[in-house]
Amino acid sequence: MQRQGTKFTLSILGNHQIAGLANFESPETAGAFAAEVAQTVEKYGPDGVELDDEHSDYDGPGAPPINPDSAGWLISALRAHLPDKIISFYDIGPATEGLSQATSQSARSWTTPGTSTTGRTRRRPSPGSPGNSSPRRP
Repeated sequence: MQRQGTKFTLSILGNHQIAGLANFESPETAGAFAAEVAQTVEKYGPDGVELDDEHSDYDGPGAPPINPDSAGWLISALRAHLPDKIISFYDIGPATEGLSQATSQSARSWTTPGTSTTGRTRRRPSPGSPGNSSPRRP
């Protein structure tokens, strides 16, 4: 499919567990995770990474605190490791809210239209809508 021009990405999706994209404690922990993701992308050859935080359970017992800089650190680290790859971010949940409240320069610049140097943002089309080849679910 890639040879025919179809793009595919590695999806990072929460699994109703008590950690998500908004829980990295430092740029170093986000960077270490980004390095692991980049190794997987290089090994298997997808066109990039999709970050989707909609199924992370930030309210579960023992959940680490939400860090508003966390997703920005991750996106910046992914861009550093994967400069020519697609990085998409599903605009939903605490990670998104954190990006709008972020204190780090990398996160703020990523969310400011026209100043981004770290990635691309998109909203996922609904199943069955134009731009999404996924069939509608019954």
